[in-house]
Amino acid sequence: MKKIFGILSLIFSMVILFSCEPSREDGDLLLGIKDPEQPRLLKKIVSNWKDQGTNEQKVSEITYTYNENKLISYEDIFAEPTLVMYNSDNKISELSNTNQTVTFQYEAENVSKITIVIPNISTTTTSYTYSASQVVKAKKDQQYFLPIPKKTYSETSYEYTGPNMTKATLKTGTYLANGNVEMNPEDQILTFTYARKRSPYTLLPKEFVVYLAGIDRFGPALLSAGTFTKVSTEPGTIEDVNFIYVYDNADYPTQRNKTDDETKFEYK
Repeated sequence: MKKIFGILSLIFSMVILFSCEPSREDGDLLLGIKDPEQPRLLKKIVSNWKDQGTNEQKVSEITYTYNENKLISYEDIFAEPTLVMYNSDNKISELSNTNQTVTFQYEAENVSKITIVIPNISTTTTSYTYSASQVVKAKKDQQYFLPIPKKTYSETSYEYTGPNMTKATLKTGTYLANGNVEMNPEDQILTFTYARKRSPYTLLPKEFVVYLAGIDRFGPALLSAGTFTKVSTEPGTIEDVNFIYVYDNADYPTQRNKTDDETKFEYK
């Protein structure tokens, strides 16, 4: 189990999270998932988990503030409020606070590039490729300025079964002084199993979910319509981690559990 969460941490380093208004384009993601009788907003996510690398207990509590159905800010208990800004097409253009800025670029309806700038520490740029409306590849360049300057590269390919992302293959490398990339010879493969219940992340705009898929500790699974119930990792001995959910009467999860890992979801 430590191995699988070590890999997840490597792929999807947790940074400050943002959120936004309910999804405008979630129809293709929700194929086969029962629609709720009444629209909802994601109000709060509270997580407690043990870092499998350090054995430290981690806590996250994110609360969202809306103007009608549109998120205008969010606040983590350990961070200042973050502002969410939109372009003229009512898509997210920027997420910002004094610690970092995230900008979004688009091609047609899809987000094509996301850039995360943490001043004097790092700049991360991720470019996306789509098949129809589903992300099939993400290429990430990450330039670190502190503590030791270096530049890394990663490429994640996604495979789907219907509306759910079921396999993610990660290739990683490091830029050399001559500009070439020295690739790690071993790929990491994650596979996911889902329940036919509605993921709370389908309440968020599509572009924001794409952003989360690159930084959340369960990243790829957030691209899916259903709730993930099992995560498996390769190469080497296949390791499985299973999750148990509690759902409300609209089939939204209110709680997700595994050993040393609990997340609660609140709605409005």
